[in-house]
Amino acid sequence: RIAVMSNGLVQQVGGAREIYEDPANRFVADFIGETNFITGKVSDTGTITTLTVNGMQLPGKARKALSIGTEATLAIRPEKLALLADHGQQADGMAAINGTIAETVYIGTDTRYEVDINAAETVVVRVQNIGRQDDVTFNPGDEITLQWRPANAQVLTE
Repeated sequence: RIAVMSNGLVQQVGGAREIYEDPANRFVADFIGETNFITGKVSDTGTITTLTVNGMQLPGKARKALSIGTEATLAIRPEKLALLADHGQQADGMAAINGTIAETVYIGTDTRYEVDINAAETVVVRVQNIGRQDDVTFNPGDEITLQWRPANAQVLTE
């Protein structure tokens, strides 16, 4: 078990997988691994909570019920995002938004992409190179679709 502390206060206690996959707040998500943070306002609630960010609808899983209009942050790990070429068709049950590749960096085990999703927001995507069936590489300027499972994106208020 791991305890994540900040300023002498316990933020979350749990196993490594639990803390990484289901962080209690933004501090924990940022402390353990690389994370994309996109801030917006809650526009729909339920099992999956949707944030509106600059007109985009971004769904994720909230740890607690949130009121519409509440400021929140969508936290999603770079490896939980998938890239589809040419604004491809999203798979059933997946969330999707369009973007443009800003940077491509081959790292060996994976390729790291920076993706502009609008004028104010950029996210990082990591795509594994080992065991891939395709050999698709995206280049700066390529128009793509980002997709993710809403359950893999955390809606955080702290």
